[in-house]
Amino acid sequence: MYKEVRSEMVKFPYVAGPEMPIDEAVNYMKECNIRHLPIMVQTRLVGVVSERDLAAAQGRDPDMTIEDVMTRMPFVVSEGESLRSVVNIMAENKYGCALVVDANEALIGIFTTIDALRLLEKFLEGDSKFYNSFENVITLKDAVGWM
Repeated sequence: MYKEVRSEMVKFPYVAGPEMPIDEAVNYMKECNIRHLPIMVQTRLVGVVSERDLAAAQGRDPDMTIEDVMTRMPFVVSEGESLRSVVNIMAENKYGCALVVDANEALIGIFTTIDALRLLEKFLEGDSKFYNSFENVITLKDAVGWM
């Protein structure tokens, strides 16, 4: 069974502009309880910053902004991309998140390693809703094979 990343992404993620100061971004991410923050200029996705990026920069220069530490070419996938493919690429490249865009390349969601771990938890607990969303899942190997 083919499962698309849009089925498991967090819709309408929090976003920020590149001009946001580092300390403000740290506080914003804590308030929102997030670890990855897509960076937008108007409606255009220009990067992503992680909690780790901000922690490394915090206290170095009071004039630093998100733009100084963001990843400018983040991992971006279309909403119809195979969940299995997204998870595989994230694992192979040690990406913490995938930014999900629609056909017009507008940001519509985010899929993180935490989302992947929640899926694994459902599988390990034998969640019937999880199993019913796939066909004939028997083992973890089978599940990873068709995600």
